[in-house]
Amino acid sequence: MILPDFFQTGVCTDISYQFVKKTGEIMDVLLSATAEKDEDDNVVRSLAVLVDVTAQKRAKGELKRSEQKLRSLFDYANDSIVIIDPFTGRFLDCNLNAYKRLGYSKDELLQLTVADLHDDLILDDIKAIFKKQILGKSMSIETIHKKKDGTYMPLSRVHAKALFRIYGVITYKMKPVSHRSPRCV
Repeated sequence: MILPDFFQTGVCTDISYQFVKKTGEIMDVLLSATAEKDEDDNVVRSLAVLVDVTAQKRAKGELKRSEQKLRSLFDYANDSIVIIDPFTGRFLDCNLNAYKRLGYSKDELLQLTVADLHDDLILDDIKAIFKKQILGKSMSIETIHKKKDGTYMPLSRVHAKALFRIYGVITYKMKPVSHRSPRCV
């Protein structure tokens, strides 16, 4: 309870309250207060400050909804999408399509590195590709990924976009050969 604590300690900080304005609009505020006590430890006066945080709270809610929408678009995209740490080659995130096509659970795939999916590439080659991407070069390459069951999945296009300068990661969008888009002539 705030009030008994306030009278005992003489301080409260950032206590969330809601007020209803005359217009009926709800206003979110944070209350902070300090009390001045007499020699018998009774509160004789207090100083309270209310900070209107309605806009911040609303923006935080909108940001959360936007993040959920983006997460849903990422998770359920038709293409396989992975996010990779270019220094370790470790998968940082992946969508549903990526781990299902490779035969893994999401947790299993996130324990692997890019090198775990390639018998044909050695680690130095992978690092060289990452180095180009760190420098800002987006690439499209054809490759083969090794699935969990040991079979191989040829990929017609692996489009790599370096988001390193902003986020320190590289994203890959992969399309299996069977889902190749028709080319315009």
